[in-house]
Amino acid sequence: MSEIIHHPSSITHRRKGIALLMVLLIVMAISIISMGFVARMDTELACGANTLLRVQMDQLAQSGLEHARGLILHPQDVPASFWTNGATAQQLVAGSQDYYDIAKIEQPDPGDYCTYDIKCEAYRKLANGEKTGRSRLAARLRLDPCIALAVGANTTLWNGVKVYGDVYTPNGLTNNGAIYGDVFAASLAGTGTRTGQLYLQAPSLGPCPVNDGYSNSKYSTHLLSGGALPAGPCLLDGNIWHYVGDLDITETVNIKGMLLVEGDLTIRANANASEIVAAKSLPALYVSGNLVIENVNNLLIEGLVVVGGNVSIQDSVSITIVGGLFVGGTLDGSLSTVTIIADPMKAAIVNDATGSQISWSPAAGGFFKSIRRWE
Repeated sequence: MSEIIHHPSSITHRRKGIALLMVLLIVMAISIISMGFVARMDTELACGANTLLRVQMDQLAQSGLEHARGLILHPQDVPASFWTNGATAQQLVAGSQDYYDIAKIEQPDPGDYCTYDIKCEAYRKLANGEKTGRSRLAARLRLDPCIALAVGANTTLWNGVKVYGDVYTPNGLTNNGAIYGDVFAASLAGTGTRTGQLYLQAPSLGPCPVNDGYSNSKYSTHLLSGGALPAGPCLLDGNIWHYVGDLDITETVNIKGMLLVEGDLTIRANANASEIVAAKSLPALYVSGNLVIENVNNLLIEGLVVVGGNVSIQDSVSITIVGGLFVGGTLDGSLSTVTIIADPMKAAIVNDATGSQISWSPAAGGFFKSIRRWE
């Protein structure tokens, strides 16, 4: 029986082959593990990029809400198209790919001009026009304080007075009417209702820049004379109608613009449907002396009304002011019906006194009552 003899060189080659195979297996395992790490890193990087994009779009949408709040607080130079259509393709950084759209501003309650619903969508626009990374936020903005009525002396509101907004006086207030808002007064008494809070300090409003010399460079000023308005019931263009002396209005009026009276003003038109409507960024009415309203039904004034003296409203008179009423003296009229609605959109003004433009609004600030996502 012959003996099998293994040659040393064959054993050496076999060992080298096994070692090479093991090296290849180790390299393959490392490659597979490395590819897994790379894939996970790519996924993590993509998740991080998506998270960053979402945070950026959320912040941009928040900026859109702040943009809308600024326009609502300062509506003087805002184009009318913004209130009906909103604004599209707005940018914080010119030339970037990031945009935001503000939807039409709406009011949840048609009778509440101090609360607004705002919707904003932020997005990144790709080269092909596709929008990515969308973030949509909806907010409810409350203007506060928002002054509807300000009086400069101790005042009693009778039960025919309804104020939708805040009330301010540096003195005492007796409320026997209805106030749908806060009260800023040195003291408060009376049997009326109030939905807001009582504050013993003045609101953060600057002084109202309306006086005898009020001007606005966007509008023409017409000096009236003769103790009455021009013949005919209507003054339709948006100008400033300036009268020096005491003025009586004894017929139906339809004024669009501003009526400025250096003296006392008496409105005693017997006809219905009289109205004074402010043009954009103008007060509706300024009277340096006293304002007396007699024998008028359904008088409507839209805009800011400023009276340097007292306001006296005769019994059975019905008057609605949408904007704001600022009285230097007292407000009297125990058997009349008076409704005052705060509306900063109509009451915000621009004054060009001494050649410098001054913007002013009866709303001193605003806060978001809620912010949420919407789809």
